[in-house]
Amino acid sequence: MANMILVHGSWHWAGCFYKLEQQLQGLGHTTQSINNASHGDDNTAWDAIDSMATYTASLRAVIEASSESVVLVGHSMGGVSLSYLAEEIPGKIAKLIYLTAFMTAPGKTANDYIMGHAENPVNAPLFGALEPVNDWAGIRLKEEAPDQIRQAFYGDCSDEDVALSAKNATVINTSIPNIYTPTKIAVHERHYIQCTNDRAISLQAQNEMCDDVPGTQIHGMETSHSPFYSQPEVLAKIISGISG
Repeated sequence: MANMILVHGSWHWAGCFYKLEQQLQGLGHTTQSINNASHGDDNTAWDAIDSMATYTASLRAVIEASSESVVLVGHSMGGVSLSYLAEEIPGKIAKLIYLTAFMTAPGKTANDYIMGHAENPVNAPLFGALEPVNDWAGIRLKEEAPDQIRQAFYGDCSDEDVALSAKNATVINTSIPNIYTPTKIAVHERHYIQCTNDRAISLQAQNEMCDDVPGTQIHGMETSHSPFYSQPEVLAKIISGISG
């Protein structure tokens, strides 16, 4: 059984994986969910994040403290943390699993894939849900646009989980990790779980990232952006099968 660490995306927090962790643990795996800097109960101010090292400090510490290599599962912007740490501490990582996540190729950033698909009507709810903070130094989700938030992230999720996410939503820094680009493609075995009904990262963008990173093994789910809420049992079986 694998030792897994789950990494959340923008505006989210470690607790969003509560259903998925229960399923994975039920299959015999060890799991941990870690807050990136400024998210969840991490006290770092969003505008104090000055580097990927700062952003991933807690995550890195947990990985380095592990007595065995870990399987990293990154959702959405959490994929950038995976790519960064795969370069920084490659020997501590067994496999990389990108869950409808930003798996950026060398020389490209998450922002490149976001803006490259900005005109895709699939992404309209996402852009309609965003509100700038301090002249776009940060971004929050508009509380007054709950329908657009739901369409973008939680199209097939329960009212309870949507409310839970709204309660824990936070402002994000628009520079880190959005502008990080890897210097090379990591040698690790990597998998990409595509969510075909995603309206935050369109399937077209997901396909582009998989094309840009040769050797990626692709898996599919007919879900919105948040299958850890809507289909945790199915998702856990896919992750378990990948992890061995």
